[in-house]
Amino acid sequence: MLQLITFGGNDQEPSMSPFCTKAMICLNLAGQDWTPDYNADLPNLPRGKLPILRVGDRLIPDSNNIVRWLEEQGADLYPGLDRKQRALAYSVMRMLEENLRLGLVHDRWMDEGNWAVIKGVFFGGSDEAAEPVRAAQKAWLWGHGVARCDEAGRMEFMQPDLDVLTELLEGTDWLFGDRPSAVDAFAVPLLSSLVNLWSETALSRAISGNPVLMDYVTRGRAKFYPSLLGLQKAA
Repeated sequence: MLQLITFGGNDQEPSMSPFCTKAMICLNLAGQDWTPDYNADLPNLPRGKLPILRVGDRLIPDSNNIVRWLEEQGADLYPGLDRKQRALAYSVMRMLEENLRLGLVHDRWMDEGNWAVIKGVFFGGSDEAAEPVRAAQKAWLWGHGVARCDEAGRMEFMQPDLDVLTELLEGTDWLFGDRPSAVDAFAVPLLSSLVNLWSETALSRAISGNPVLMDYVTRGRAKFYPSLLGLQKAA
C-alpha cells in the first residue's frame, strides 16, 4: 500500500498544508489505496518538504510530482478536458500555488492573531523555537514582495486570483468541467484554509463574502473531506 508522508491537520483541515491535502485528494480521485505517515523526519527527506509519496523503496516529493506519477499509473486527474483545457487548468493551479498561497502563508505567520495560534500548534508556544522560523518566513515573504505591502497592497496581489476563480466557477460546480480535477484538489483546501483562519483578515473576508467561492468551498469540502478528516485520529 502507498504511504503519504504528510503534515497533520485539525478538525477543519485534513492537513495544515493545502499541498498535502491536494495529494490526499488526488490519491482518492485516482482510486489508490494509501495510508498517511505523520512521523516526518524532514531534514532527512528529499527537499525537506512535504508531501512525499512512498512507493515501495521510492520516495516521490512534491504534490505535482505525485500527480504526475498517478497519471503515469493511468489516473485521469483532469477528466473530460482536452489538451488546451488541461493546460489552462494546470496554469490556474500554478497561479494559486505561487501567488494566492502566499496570502495564506502571510496571514498565518505575520498576522498576530493567527500567529498566536500557529505558534502553539507548530512550536508548543515556545518563542525560542518559533521566532527564528517566523523570521525566515518573513524574509521569504519580503523577497516575494507580499510582506512589503500593507493590507490594501496585499489585496492588490490577491484579489485578481479570486476574481479569476469566481469567473471560472460562475454557473458550474468545478473549475474546469463537470467533474473535479487536480486543480480543485488544491483550490478547495487553499480557500478552505483561508476562510477557517483563527483571526479574520482582508483576504479571508474577501472569500467569505463571495457567495460563488463559498458555495464552491462548501461543495468541495462535502466531496473531498469526509474520508480525510478522521485520518489523523485513526493513525
